Amino acid sequence: MTLTFAPMKAAQPRGKPYKLSDRDGLYLFVAATGTKSWRYKYDFGGKERLLTIGRLPEIRSGRRPCTARRGRALIRAGKNPVVEAKRQKQTQITATEATFKKIAEIWLMEQRPLWSPANAKRVRHRLENDIYPCFGAVPIASIDGAMVLNALRKIERRGSIETAKRVRGYIRAIFNWTKGEQLVRRELCMRSMTFAMR
Repeated sequence: MTLTFAPMKAAQPRGKPYKLSDRDGLYLFVAATGTKSWRYKYDFGGKERLLTIGRLPEIRSGRRPCTARRGRALIRAGKNPVVEAKRQKQTQITATEATFKKIAEIWLMEQRPLWSPANAKRVRHRLENDIYPCFGAVPIASIDGAMVLNALRKIERRGSIETAKRVRGYIRAIFNWTKGEQLVRRELCMRSMTFAMR
């Protein structure tokens, strides 16, 4: 049975995550924070897989059948939808020369289904105000420890010690995510990773 708009809108947090089934492997995941995201469950290579499509309302309900159809078409062609989604991200990053800002923006988009709207707004604000002006336009493989340290020291000088710690955590998470997603060649980002992991 197709999930209608009324139960989507009415879904409220219950203290722990739950899901509202749609059809063809699609369901609406409701996080403990109340954030709602579309997910697609499917079998590939004899194993159950999961693709997070995007957050409601950014991913409108009318787009979900297209996602399911595309996923099934990829599976019939012997392609894993998750792998294809990563490949698409790789193409996007290659086209934009993998600057820190471009990769951070993709990371933000990936995290949004997991965060509350307030937290997503807060993280974006800190990156836009404290990090992008310092090295947002620099290719991520060229960022060194001095650049990161300089940006963090600027935050500390205005008395925002806790903010500096949180921003350092965002930078570390972005490098970790970049490495995990294999979006930049491993050897190119190891110099920046070394600092970010401290």
